Amino acid sequence: MNLSVTNLLDSQFVNDVDRALRRTGADAEYLVFEITENLILADPHRARETVIALRQRGIRISLDDY
Repeated sequence: MNLSVTNLLDSQFVNDVDRALRRTGADAEYLVFEITENLILADPHRARETVIALRQRGIRISLDDY
């Protein structure tokens, strides 16, 4: 699933993902979010926090245009 800069920098995004996983019963380990390096450059600190929080839930992150 592709992430936009809006998703990556939204302070509620991780909570929204948590709610969606609970509501659907989906297993986080099967979810892969794809981001581009320019998304990270928009706000490296916030992007890092979001990526770490997603990884802690077992969600995989894929870098596109690397």
